[in-house]
Amino acid sequence: MHPRARRRYAASAATAAERPAAATTMRGAAFSAVAAASSRSAVSVALARRGRPLFAQLKPVCGIGLAGGAISLLAYGLVIWAQAHGDLATVAALRETSILIAALIATLLFHERFGRLRLIAGAVVLAGITVLELASP
Repeated sequence: MHPRARRRYAASAATAAERPAAATTMRGAAFSAVAAASSRSAVSVALARRGRPLFAQLKPVCGIGLAGGAISLLAYGLVIWAQAHGDLATVAALRETSILIAALIATLLFHERFGRLRLIAGAVVLAGITVLELASP
């Protein structure tokens, strides 16, 4: 590496090490901006395709949608809290069980087939959960 490039690299690495929280905040802000823009885009496309009747169609299910969003936000907050306060391997293993629960709900409530492929996928998920649990100290 050229000496001048080495000095620039060392200076940028030192700057990044001094301000890791600022870099994380910037990445979080960028992600929030992208999420907000895509939400606005989705609403704009729906409004362009359906026009004013869109609001009348949304009115009966608006409460359910807002409740679902609030529950999703609460669930994500609980996961972040659990990861900050608990054993990460245990929390990760517990999170992965949601895939199995979703498959059971699909089979029992929506009468979807629980075929061989879903059974194999469930076994792989259970094996991964077992590995995560056995690897934790």
